[in-house]
Amino acid sequence: MSNKIENKKDTGSLKLIFGWLYRYWRSHKLKLLVLLIMTLVYTALAISYPIFFKMVVDGLVNKLPAHQLNRYVLYLLLLGAGAALVNWILMSTRGWTNMNIEAEFRNNIFANLTRLGPSTLSSYRTGDVVTRLTDDLAEKLSWFTCSGLFRAVQGLVLLSFILIVMFRMNPTLAAFSLLPVPVVAGLFLFNERTFERRYHKLQNAISAVNDFLEACFSGIRVLKVYNRQDHQRQGFSRAMDHRIKAEVKSIQSEGLFNSSNILIDQLGVLVVLLVGGYLVIKGSLTLGSFVAFNTYSLMLIEPLWNIGYFFVTAKRGSVSYARAHELEAAMAEVGDPASPKEISFKHSIDFQDVSFGYGKNDKLQLRGINFSLDKGRKVALMGEVGCGKTTLVHLLLRLHDPTSGSVSIDGTDIKDFSLAGLRSIIGYAPQEALLFSDSILNNVIFHREEVDNDRAVEAGRISQLEKEVKGFAKGYDTLIGQRGTSLSGGQKQRASLARAIVERIAMGHPQILILDDITSALDGTTEALVWQELNEKLPKVTCFIISHRTSTIERADKILVLKDGQIVEQGRHQELMDKDGYYVTLREKEKLQENGNGIKPVV
Repeated sequence: MSNKIENKKDTGSLKLIFGWLYRYWRSHKLKLLVLLIMTLVYTALAISYPIFFKMVVDGLVNKLPAHQLNRYVLYLLLLGAGAALVNWILMSTRGWTNMNIEAEFRNNIFANLTRLGPSTLSSYRTGDVVTRLTDDLAEKLSWFTCSGLFRAVQGLVLLSFILIVMFRMNPTLAAFSLLPVPVVAGLFLFNERTFERRYHKLQNAISAVNDFLEACFSGIRVLKVYNRQDHQRQGFSRAMDHRIKAEVKSIQSEGLFNSSNILIDQLGVLVVLLVGGYLVIKGSLTLGSFVAFNTYSLMLIEPLWNIGYFFVTAKRGSVSYARAHELEAAMAEVGDPASPKEISFKHSIDFQDVSFGYGKNDKLQLRGINFSLDKGRKVALMGEVGCGKTTLVHLLLRLHDPTSGSVSIDGTDIKDFSLAGLRSIIGYAPQEALLFSDSILNNVIFHREEVDNDRAVEAGRISQLEKEVKGFAKGYDTLIGQRGTSLSGGQKQRASLARAIVERIAMGHPQILILDDITSALDGTTEALVWQELNEKLPKVTCFIISHRTSTIERADKILVLKDGQIVEQGRHQELMDKDGYYVTLREKEKLQENGNGIKPVV
């Protein structure tokens, strides 16, 4: 999927960036005030140095007393040491502020990402999101936010004071020293679009490399099985070549601008030397004033460079701002109501004429779904691949909201509950048993303070995970790697089930259990033990079961048979068997699959 922002012609303006950054600056008012004060102090010390230097030179020419010259030299030493100390404090404070604001950027954007639904998140590549949260924020935007801005402020203040002093000393010579300014401004304006275009290509190239790495490591087993290592190495090499070329072009643009800037500034100094030297020869300017003027001319180089570089980094920051702001401003598909009702489940769950599609113009995945499930009962969803089984339970979880119709608990639309409240009574074991790079125990507990180790072990016993854990040297403390790669499919499914039911054991939650094909990797004996334990230990839990196994489906109090997003049959097992309809057809296919004749399972 391509980045959403790639087609945008304007990636942001200084007005937009500063409007966005102001929200973060407000929480750092004191630091920013200190930076401003220290900038003024540094400027005062810096512009004072050439004045005392002028006094020393003129004193030597006019043969002032030694003690007076020594005092001027002492002042020079103190001014130099003071300027160095203040400059160090400035740099340290800017760096500290950079890091603090960067952390706020990242935390706020990450918090918003966790609020987004699966459909929205799937529209971004993983590597691209990682790049936006790391390189865009750390290397580009956070530096500009404080260091880049205050370097420019420091440059502007220093430039202003230097020019005031220079014009007071000699207006003609001061005017000549300003000759580089319009040239530098014109140089930036001429290259502005080039900077933007190359920075944009660079960030996309960095995203592409990170995305390639994520895809490669996530699918490392498949790559090895199909012997595609060489192909991946070539692909990574191409991605890196593209990134290097983008980096080089960006550096070339910056380097050409900075070098031209320095060259122009040096030419300005040369003009001051020529004109100033001529004025000294004519007697219109003292030697001390000429030396001070030349020092000020050299001092102009840094503020002019800082101001020019500010606009370069602003253009680079505008690209990163647009990429980061897009993630921060992304809207969640579902949210909490203004006045959420307290969750209560005592009677039934009702789907009333529910239809759902992922987009306005997309085909409906579910159409006219109507059924009711009493508390403590089990409903099984059965149908071919893509018929909408998982989508249906996602509506109960409010990962999506229905396009039309309603889902209610005890007569209250689930949209009227807070998301946290609704999901607190639901345990979910997804079709893909996703585990995290942590210990088995922590994957079961999953950062829930109310769940202790004993409860987690009990959940493992119910899900038949305990017998597997005993085979590991470190037991429940075994680290399982990214996405649980060190565990088998069946072990991952048992760990996922233990995570779903552990709150029921600890706190009486969940009251609703959603099991999405969680026994597909288990043998028949283990599956029977799992259901036996669930029925004994969690007898009153309301259960949604998605499975292709006939033995699992038959355990339900109600079976919903889906086809093309619609319920075509519903009832108990024997009732559906007596109808001899679509349910029977599906069962026959599943029986053949279970007997090993190779027909594709209808999961």
